[in-house]
Amino acid sequence: MVEVLEGGRVRFRRPDGRGIPDAPSLPRVEGDPFTGLEVMLAADGIEIDPRASEPTWDGGPVAYGMAVEHLLTLN
Repeated sequence: MVEVLEGGRVRFRRPDGRGIPDAPSLPRVEGDPFTGLEVMLAADGIEIDPRASEPTWDGGPVAYGMAVEHLLTLN
């Protein structure tokens, strides 16, 4: 449930009426955020290149059966 408060603020409630707490504040980012992200990803062996955001989907139908089979193999 969504309750509109004064000033346009909103409060979210669970179906049983209990309030949902506000999300914590985002962490403060020091320096250039892109450099920090590159360093973090590089530590995991992930390299960002000009083609990194290109989709690999060819527009064909989704293989839902294969997707579900894969999810069932995960622990």
